Amino acid sequence: MAQRQAWCPRCDEVRQARPGRPCPVCGSTLLGVPTQVAGRRGRAVRPDLRATVGQARGRLLPAARAGLAGLAAVALVAGTFLAGRVTRSAQAAPAATTSTSAFDSEGGRQFYNWSSRAVDGIQLILTSIDAGDRITTVSLEASGLPDARSIATLRGLSVTDANGHRLLRSAPIPEVPARGRAFSGQQTAEVTVEDRLTDKAAVDRVQVDAVTLASQVEEQVAVTVVDPRLRQQPLHETDPCPGCKLDAHCTSCDTMTVAGASYHQGEVVLLLAPKGPVDRSVLGAGDPDVVVSNSGFGGEVQPAVDRSPGGVTAVQFAMTDLALGSANPRVELQVIVSTELHQTVNGPWRMQRR
Repeated sequence: MAQRQAWCPRCDEVRQARPGRPCPVCGSTLLGVPTQVAGRRGRAVRPDLRATVGQARGRLLPAARAGLAGLAAVALVAGTFLAGRVTRSAQAAPAATTSTSAFDSEGGRQFYNWSSRAVDGIQLILTSIDAGDRITTVSLEASGLPDARSIATLRGLSVTDANGHRLLRSAPIPEVPARGRAFSGQQTAEVTVEDRLTDKAAVDRVQVDAVTLASQVEEQVAVTVVDPRLRQQPLHETDPCPGCKLDAHCTSCDTMTVAGASYHQGEVVLLLAPKGPVDRSVLGAGDPDVVVSNSGFGGEVQPAVDRSPGGVTAVQFAMTDLALGSANPRVELQVIVSTELHQTVNGPWRMQRR
């Protein structure tokens, strides 16, 4: 009778199957076991483990060698790929630098971080130079600016190399307008020069000899006109006008005063005079901007302005342009006088490679 029991070397169990068949649990090849002697209970079968291991090793070694060969091939390919990646990355990555004179490139723009010493509390930092074929733009960061003042122009701008050779024009630029407004004493000032930078990589120093600071000044005058004739259309400009009155006074004037006022034949004339230094007055920088408005009637005009060399300024406007047809003979007007004042601060400011 064919043997119906076999031993599984992996499970270490006796199975009800013929030797040579696969184990129904793990699939390993089953081995034969000795038969029992009739009438006697045989000893628990314990196969020869050394022989069993030898048989299993003979069957598994070729498969293991094949598997190891495949793993070695995969590892070789992966190692070659990673080595290539590392090599290319090492070649592409530039060396890091901590030099304060180093810069990055973005098209024609080069970035710097060169600072000057402070002059009258103002410090300049060269941030970038954008060099084109025909124009060059220099960007500066200014700090320590006086309140409500911005850099309007740069004077004596020059760009040189380490040997002192000029890279932007053959002489310092006398004056160039600056873009940007200051906020809390800080400003990004950009200037554009219609000329090319001869060698942007050779820039070693940028110098500014002086800056012009600009501040907006505004003064306000309240004007009240009482004229019963304003109700009539057209206005009968007859004088004297017993019921006519004029009042003009400053409501916000730090740099000027109202020196006089007159009302004649429907015309208002104000005489304004500087208060304090003329060059710091709203009347000290040429003809100021003047606007007369009637908030109640909705009119606004720009009057005639005549300024003398000493700053005394006459402002003239007609009531027919502002309040003709008003139901109220009393008309209240606002006169706003404004200008931009300039102040020169001498340097120099030198921003140089460290």
